[in-house]
Amino acid sequence: MMKLRKELVGFLLLFGLLFLAGCLGPILLTEADNGTLEAIDVGDVILVRLSGNPSTGYEWQRTDTLLESILEPLPEEGCCGGSCGGDPIGSPSPSEFRFKAISSGTTRIEFVYQRPWEEEPVDTFSVIIYVR
Repeated sequence: MMKLRKELVGFLLLFGLLFLAGCLGPILLTEADNGTLEAIDVGDVILVRLSGNPSTGYEWQRTDTLLESILEPLPEEGCCGGSCGGDPIGSPSPSEFRFKAISSGTTRIEFVYQRPWEEEPVDTFSVIIYVR
């Protein structure tokens, strides 16, 4: 009986750890990750969060030739533009982009921060993603 109880406790602990590992959320990439190579696993979700202020007309735009057979862009969630969560209109608000790793390979994610009517960006972001 005691042996069965120890095995059950061990099983529940292992199950709990595996469950929590799956709930940790996406891999967060920010401006600090600009120019890096990130290794992830198939099934991982990447959240790219870039600072900005859309009320000024500037926005982050993807400029890459993403291999969508490796990283699948996911629909946008939530809202942005400084009007969410009680933030005053016109306040800085990050832009968020999500991707899911669906197969092995290497691809690049690139963004420019600019006004759509201007030719030169004021900032850029680029990261190479290696999916194992």
